[in-house]
Amino acid sequence: MRKSLWLLCIIAFSVNVFAEKPSLPPHVEAALTALYASASVSFVNPNTYFEWGFIYNTDGNPSPIESSHDNEMHERVLIYPNTAGIVHTHPRRADPRPSPADVNIAKAAHVPNWVLSESELWVALPDGKVKKIADVSWCGSQLKIGNEK
Repeated sequence: MRKSLWLLCIIAFSVNVFAEKPSLPPHVEAALTALYASASVSFVNPNTYFEWGFIYNTDGNPSPIESSHDNEMHERVLIYPNTAGIVHTHPRRADPRPSPADVNIAKAAHVPNWVLSESELWVALPDGKVKKIADVSWCGSQLKIGNEK
């Protein structure tokens, strides 16, 4: 009985540790609505291949939203010493998951690289792992972030 209980505790701990998902700071989560609104044209028009994004610092404060109209954001990102993460969009015609380049940026910058698409939120972690965080939807003028099923 003791062995069974001990084994059950180990399994429960392991499931809890491996089930945890990365999370965004509250200010960044709030900025996702503005990011989604900025990128909405790329979600509606399959011929638009622009990405929008921002970085956030260790205090959880996001930078202004930029688009690949303005720079080569989809090819490089300017990282500062206090950068804690990258958040960007993928247009409708792109895979919603982080691309190999997104994973390489996360690994090289040692920060998570979040990808927001029309219907999903993913993250490429600095260790090279990729995780789906949630399904997303637009309701009125607000981004709804649900839990992955």
